[in-house]
Amino acid sequence: MCDRAAGQPEALNAFTKTIADLLSAENKQWLDGTAQANAAIDKLDEQLSQLGKPKGADVAAN
Repeated sequence: MCDRAAGQPEALNAFTKTIADLLSAENKQWLDGTAQANAAIDKLDEQLSQLGKPKGADVAAN
């Protein structure tokens, strides 16, 4: 750590803001990743549900 900032209250404010910004960015990345994972799981669920239907079931319903 830099000795020039020792004893200056502005240093603590700058440090706290930087940490808050980093945590916010990390949280956004995590949320984006979670949304992508959920979309992939939803797509997989849909594909798996189609496997359980008899062939031609969609055509017969029309």
